[in-house]
Amino acid sequence: MMEQEWLACDDPQQMLEYFSSQASKRKLRLFAVACCRRIWAEADSDCHRLSELTERYADEPVDEATLQAARRAARDPDWAVGDAFGLASVEDIKANAVHVTANAASAAADVATDDMDTVAEAFISLTPEYAAARQAEHAAQANLFREVFGNPFRPVTVDPAWLTPTVVSLATAIYNERAFDRLPILADALEDAGCTNVDILNHCRQPGEHVRGCWVVDLVLGKS
Repeated sequence: MMEQEWLACDDPQQMLEYFSSQASKRKLRLFAVACCRRIWAEADSDCHRLSELTERYADEPVDEATLQAARRAARDPDWAVGDAFGLASVEDIKANAVHVTANAASAAADVATDDMDTVAEAFISLTPEYAAARQAEHAAQANLFREVFGNPFRPVTVDPAWLTPTVVSLATAIYNERAFDRLPILADALEDAGCTNVDILNHCRQPGEHVRGCWVVDLVLGKS
């Protein structure tokens, strides 16, 4: 894959295949949860709990028994998107996505589970417009992938001089509170601190969907 292909790609599975060997477990989990949050309204409370535990697991230890119990609850066939949280290896996912059904027009969910670089993909749709809906969701997930992992063809490093108390405080609040509407303010603070990197500043100011794991916020906070 070349840079222009990466920037234009609308297939998150293709991006995962290209990038999975470089991706941290934390980043994969946060990407997965970001995809799950796209169908939050259609998911039940057990699925919400598993997503939240998976997200927490990205940054801190989670009791394995608690995680397994949440995973079993979300896999209950009585729940709408339970199968989306099944265990599967990256190779299994490449070969055959996990299909589930729910009372949603269309959506998709990715969940990274266990202590492996695993992502389980589920497509949820019973509508005649399934193909178009699936393609649109793929494109949205691809944008999320770029949101979390950035552009691997143009790696960015942070100048310690940019990490002023204001910048770090803003980035911490954005991460902890999911206050992504403050990203343009973070861009202003970075610029005031001497940052001239166009990729960083433009990403903070662009109107697209931002999620926990945003590559700029992670860069500022030293998260990988």
